[in-house]
Amino acid sequence: MRAVAAAVAVAVLLAGCGRKLPPLPPIIDVPETTQDLAIYQDGLRAVLTWSYPSMTRAGRPLVDLERVEVLRLDLAPGQELPPAPELQRQLMVARGRIVARLEGSGLAAATVGRQLRIEDPLQLPAEGMTPSTSWYAVRSRRRDGTTSALSNLVSWQARTVPPPVEKLQALPSAEGIVLSWSPVAGAAYLLERQDANGGGWQPVEGEELKTNEFLDRGARQGTIWRYRVRAVVAGVRGPHSEVREVPYPDIYPPPPPAVLVCLPEVSQVRLSWEGSPEIGVSYRVERRHPAEGWQPIGEASQRQWFDDPSPPAGELEYQVMAVDAAGNLSPPVTCSVRVEP
Repeated sequence: MRAVAAAVAVAVLLAGCGRKLPPLPPIIDVPETTQDLAIYQDGLRAVLTWSYPSMTRAGRPLVDLERVEVLRLDLAPGQELPPAPELQRQLMVARGRIVARLEGSGLAAATVGRQLRIEDPLQLPAEGMTPSTSWYAVRSRRRDGTTSALSNLVSWQARTVPPPVEKLQALPSAEGIVLSWSPVAGAAYLLERQDANGGGWQPVEGEELKTNEFLDRGARQGTIWRYRVRAVVAGVRGPHSEVREVPYPDIYPPPPPAVLVCLPEVSQVRLSWEGSPEIGVSYRVERRHPAEGWQPIGEASQRQWFDDPSPPAGELEYQVMAVDAAGNLSPPVTCSVRVEP
């Protein structure tokens, strides 16, 4: 204990006298380990996706990423990886081969949003033969050569690709675009939509569709849309169908407002209603005596209330209609009220 105390005292004295102690070894900060590597089959290609490496294990931003490596290990039928994850990674490092080095423009091309995505060819076995199992892992490397640990491992066996979907139909309606196609046995479906004026293909639904019919309520009127669909069987995505293009003119009335209430007050009638579900509509208010025609009162407005400041005495009817940007009128909602003289 006295020796330790003496050593500490010497160090303090040296520091106080301006003497420099030996430099500490540099901190080795490795890229964080990828934990969300995932795989699916698209045609005869394995598609791998995972988060773009952006941090180090110490929680610092990864600003000097040089490349990302993708490793593959093929095991013949009957062969299996050891159950322990660490032994699996050791076997992948020892026997796996690098099938992709993503760096420079290749890394940029593989980046989709906050993810990396690559494809790797698969080969179906001869008829009657059991397919081999392909295992994959990824790792990241900094410019100084520091490399992350291997990611989680994922595996896939090549499977038969489902046939293309046929007879895709797309018909405009007031509620949306009605889509249908010929069913594929045992399949779910991925439906995509594209604005013909530009933009990429986007999924219509976030999840696979379970039936071969769909009403696209999200299609905007006044636009030409393109659609395509593909079958998914046992996790394997088939080829896209032929593209179906459908003009969707803005000729359909918006849904009407709801729950119109008329409240007589001193020298005025106050109207209020629930708005139409269509975005961007305005509202037209009209009034009449029961034996007369409808007369518009006030200017169209996006407000969901209206005060009639000078109603005539007697029985009155009011109606409110939604008006969209193209001037299409919804069916009216009405109410009646009696105004005392």
